[in-house]
Amino acid sequence: MPAVVCMGDSITNGLGLAEPWPQKLCFLLGPTYSVYNVGVTGQTSSSTLANWTSGVDNKLFNYVVVLTGINDIRLSTTAAAIYANLEAIYNGCLADVGCTPVLITLLPAGTSPAWDGAPMQAQLDALNALIRTYASTNSVPIWDGYAAMGEPGNPTMLATAYGPDGLHPNQAGADVIAAAVAAVILA
Repeated sequence: MPAVVCMGDSITNGLGLAEPWPQKLCFLLGPTYSVYNVGVTGQTSSSTLANWTSGVDNKLFNYVVVLTGINDIRLSTTAAAIYANLEAIYNGCLADVGCTPVLITLLPAGTSPAWDGAPMQAQLDALNALIRTYASTNSVPIWDGYAAMGEPGNPTMLATAYGPDGLHPNQAGADVIAAAVAAVILA
């Protein structure tokens, strides 16, 4: 049975949702897949990497879905430092025979609480560019959540249809993420 682990922060954890996107992903993939949600509210890329090296890496997962980094940006961590953590997870997954990393770009967050505008947006844009480049260079699957979840006419902000606070997806937003990740895995 193929196994999928979803790593990340409150967006992956499903803060405030009845059905976080990894739970919906499990339903969409069907009974022949196991899906594990190890998202932790407040987690940064360094703590996601620590979770990877302290236990997730020792499991036999076929897919490792990674969506983390927005908390780092809010803490003024540079895109390069965040990417170094993500790259270690991606490379660790590729080193495991039969494991495929599934990359997700960070979602728009331009109207979230504590967002300082241009400086944070510059880090988010730089990080997403690095994630896209990694996927292209290493021929690994990616879903561009930033492009898909932006507000029409203002792509730096999470679409109001997908989230009430400018950062965390609502159920409709979580469902979009789950459907997109399922499509990537089943492709």
